[in-house]
Amino acid sequence: MTTRRIRLACQTIAVTAALACGAAAAHAEAPARFNLSCHGGFNDRLTGRTAAFTTEFSVDLTTGTLCDRAYCMPLTRADPDRLAFDCSPGEPACNMREMKDGEIVLGTAGPFVHDDHLSIDRHTGAYRRTTAGYVGDRAAKPFSASYSGQCEVGAFEQIAPNG
Repeated sequence: MTTRRIRLACQTIAVTAALACGAAAAHAEAPARFNLSCHGGFNDRLTGRTAAFTTEFSVDLTTGTLCDRAYCMPLTRADPDRLAFDCSPGEPACNMREMKDGEIVLGTAGPFVHDDHLSIDRHTGAYRRTTAGYVGDRAAKPFSASYSGQCEVGAFEQIAPNG
């Protein structure tokens, strides 16, 4: 077996072990801060357009946050089985702020998300997300999208919104 194949096999085993740490004892030893690299398929539910997507998150269970390049979101569920963020109109979890260079963006064109539901299965790495809202100023248009794919656990490196 080549060195590259051995390294890949070891990484695959490590990722599988990290995702499968759902048992209480294993979870107690799991890191409180880690990154997720997710990929899969995107579907615009209004137009039918499909595409591939990749995204990265930094997860900090000590603060209960999940950050991507645009937002830091408060986790609404973080247990041995699942990480989740759920946002519907009027819920406190919807108080996300778009950031750019460390400053809050106060644009008026959106997109304005009014529903955002993200779930990551900690046993299998399965990723699911649905979003809906409006984009545009004068003639705002609705959007509705769904994502499904897989996430892999990696070493923690803070992802700052638009950093």
